Amino acid sequence: MYTSYFNGHSLDTSFILNNTQKFADRAVFQWSFGGYFHPAIVSNTVQILNDSALWDQTDFSVLEPLRNIITPSSAPMLSESLGMASKSTVLCAANLTLFKHDGITLSSVIDYYKGKAGFQQYTCVANVGTTAVYTAAGEVLADWDARNDKVQNTQLPYVNQKQNVALIMYRPEPTPGLLPDYFQTKDVSLHWFPADFDETLEDSLWLMGRQQDRYIAVRRACDGQINGLYACPTAGGQTWVMVVGDSSMYGSFSAFGNVIHQAQFAEEWSYDSVAGKSIYYAAVTVDTIEI
Repeated sequence: MYTSYFNGHSLDTSFILNNTQKFADRAVFQWSFGGYFHPAIVSNTVQILNDSALWDQTDFSVLEPLRNIITPSSAPMLSESLGMASKSTVLCAANLTLFKHDGITLSSVIDYYKGKAGFQQYTCVANVGTTAVYTAAGEVLADWDARNDKVQNTQLPYVNQKQNVALIMYRPEPTPGLLPDYFQTKDVSLHWFPADFDETLEDSLWLMGRQQDRYIAVRRACDGQINGLYACPTAGGQTWVMVVGDSSMYGSFSAFGNVIHQAQFAEEWSYDSVAGKSIYYAAVTVDTIEI
């Protein structure tokens, strides 16, 4: 099965849905889908946090250092300057793509807040039997569960998925100094544990795993490790690729490895002198699928 669908509603639609509610009720409704510090909402948030002394509540602790410098009137401009963190808390209006075949899945949120911080969001996840494989940006710790639970990703990637292949491109936005230190680390690590697989292979930057007759391949952005995890430091940007499959699609694990070995990958940086900005490009072809 391969399908794409739209989930949720836009932020503008939410204003129509709750325009008859009282001030506090309207703000809480917006908080229910992550509308905390978005520029279009932040004035209401700050007003209630000040009136009800809620700055220490966990949902707002990420930007708690701003409590003494932000006011309802100054909040929209300050929120806009902190857009890499303030805008991406909103959980709505997502384009989702899902590939499922027996015991394997690959799901992506397409082109979702790329470059901005991710709080509850993971935008590309593969499941192979009983194990999940995905990337995450932030401090790389040997104990994955010890990662900062306030910000699940200090940068979200641009993701595009076709069928059972996903292209995952990281290019972080600048992080303002007003934000806590844990926003600053942009390294990308892979949630991958060899013990979860019956067999693993490496082919250059490709890492492959088999669990029974279910397969996954991940093209890493580098061949290094940080604190024992597959991980790559981020400068300007980096790209990862995920491919899932099984024996009914590719035959043996060795045959799957041959398909991955023949995959074509390209990336380049260029400068658009007219627009005055650098362009980061990446492409991958796996079998007959090109992204």
